Amino acid sequence: MKLFFTFFSALVLVNSCSAQLRTANLPDKVEKAFATLYPAVPVRRWLFKDSVYTTLVTYNNHNTIASFHSDGEWIRTETTIRKSRHLPANVKEGLLNSQFAQWYVETMQKEETAKDTVYRIIVDNGNLLDGDHLPAFFVKYRLDFLTSGDLRRIVLLP
Repeated sequence: MKLFFTFFSALVLVNSCSAQLRTANLPDKVEKAFATLYPAVPVRRWLFKDSVYTTLVTYNNHNTIASFHSDGEWIRTETTIRKSRHLPANVKEGLLNSQFAQWYVETMQKEETAKDTVYRIIVDNGNLLDGDHLPAFFVKYRLDFLTSGDLRRIVLLP
């Protein structure tokens, strides 16, 4: 019982000290910048870390993470893409014309910044198994495509 009480007290302490913010603690500039980009989108909570305010919302039926500086400057928006049909035609064509066309697509994400928009696609060769049906030759990459469909970067993932 003593262990349970100690664990519960620690859990309450950690939860109360976390960097989650309600909209009452949010700077006005950040709130106005968010409302300009995403009108009528409800926000449950904000996270604050390293002078960056971040929130997770549902926008146009997609999970979206929006990040802002404390002065209200928009940093980036990351949107989860669930189905390949939601990718732009140029990006789909770029993937199909790449060396990774036959690879398994794990996740897709759109990252928008002030400079550009990048589509991040995580692929793996999960269909290559050894004799014991283990993924001995398993390789995973992150592919960064520009909206033009050009493959900008290939990153080997652990």
